[in-house]
Amino acid sequence: MVLNIVFFVIIICTLLFFGIFAIVIFTKRKSRNNKRDLSTKISGKNISSNNENNIQNIYEKKNELDNLVKTNKNLKQQLELSLSKYNALNFSLKNKSENLDKQLQEISGLSKEEASKIILNNLKQELNVERSKMISNFETEKKVELENKARQILVDTMERMAEDIAISKTTYTIKLEEDNIKGRIIGKDGRNKKCFENTTGVELIIEKDPEVTISCLNPIRREIAKNLLEKLILNKNIEPSRIEKYYDIELENMNNRLYEIGKEALENKLQIFDVNKELYPYVGRLYFRTSFSQNNLTHAIECAMLASNIAIELNVDKYKAKKAAFFHDIGKSTDFEMDNDHVESGLVLARKYNLEDYIINAIESHHEKVPCDNIYSCITKIVDKISASRPGARHISHEEYLQKINTIEEICNSFDGVKNSYAIKAGKQVRVIIDPKTINDDALTTLAYDIKQKLETDDITNKQPIEIILIRENRLEVKSKGSASRSIEPNTNE
Repeated sequence: MVLNIVFFVIIICTLLFFGIFAIVIFTKRKSRNNKRDLSTKISGKNISSNNENNIQNIYEKKNELDNLVKTNKNLKQQLELSLSKYNALNFSLKNKSENLDKQLQEISGLSKEEASKIILNNLKQELNVERSKMISNFETEKKVELENKARQILVDTMERMAEDIAISKTTYTIKLEEDNIKGRIIGKDGRNKKCFENTTGVELIIEKDPEVTISCLNPIRREIAKNLLEKLILNKNIEPSRIEKYYDIELENMNNRLYEIGKEALENKLQIFDVNKELYPYVGRLYFRTSFSQNNLTHAIECAMLASNIAIELNVDKYKAKKAAFFHDIGKSTDFEMDNDHVESGLVLARKYNLEDYIINAIESHHEKVPCDNIYSCITKIVDKISASRPGARHISHEEYLQKINTIEEICNSFDGVKNSYAIKAGKQVRVIIDPKTINDDALTTLAYDIKQKLETDDITNKQPIEIILIRENRLEVKSKGSASRSIEPNTNE
């Protein structure tokens, strides 16, 4: 019982303690709130005047914002209206475009894909035409530029050309101071003459004039025979045994001379040393060979020097260019002894003595038998034409000139409808008179082409370009009463 009372008292005390503690806390909090309210009221009185101004500004801003909102709504409505009109117009245009496409397809009979293809093809053709014009203009400009550059290179090259050029025209007619020398040369029953001809391989022509002419296609034999005959005439003791003895001496002298000529040309003039020494005599043979009166060795040396100068301008190996140009006509040293032309003969020598491939190609391509496969072959072709075609380098005999003129006129006269023809300007131009009754104006072009083709295929007339002029003339004659016949001026078409 007592324990219960004690326990009850403890509980009541505890409750009283917490109650008092709560009352104290509540009182302090209320006092703090009252102080805060008082402070707020005091500060509110200070800023009330400022708030009134701010409120006034806020109302003004609010009015402006309301106006902007109204304006924005109006603009939005206008935009929506414009957008709806645009959509309607776009829809209408689309329908019209589809209708036009259908009408176009019905009219043209083409589908849209086919029409697009045609348009693209036309556009492609136009672009191709424009591209072709651009390419053509570019090629023309570059061609002119390259021609000027090439011309300048050739001019600079030829200005540095210091080789003396001499046209060699050899004659093998020996004048006799004493008329009785002819009898010694002929000998008893012609034995000396026959022995001389059999030994040297030449023909002696002895006529009434005090001279002896040596005739032979082989220039080396002609030279040996010339030297031999001069020595025999000087000795005056001419007999078969002495002819044979002196011939052996002259033959050995000629072989030595050919070697020295070749050595002089290659080593001293051109500074070429890496060549088989067995080629030297063949180089020396060129000294006694001429083409249209131009000495072949002189021509070869000139080509070598020109090629070297051009190679310097083109920034390529001048030594290779010099070698290729020098040996391009080496076949002319033996072609008169072989059935081949000088190109084939040159190839035989080049391969036999192991000349380089670029030299072999230069030999074979300088007359366009094969294409050039290196720059040195191209240079060789150029210098060969320069050396051969420059004024004064070559000339033809009177007989060759007449043969060329006659051949040109014969070729032109061989065509039907040609009345006559005249080769003028040293064979560089031919004027062909046409029969107007046989050939009309429309056929002139074809006839001119046929004449051109035939002139180009003939060995005599294809050496240089020939200008062909066709003349077709109609002549009408009338008589007036009481007057002599008069002729109307001819109408000439060239």
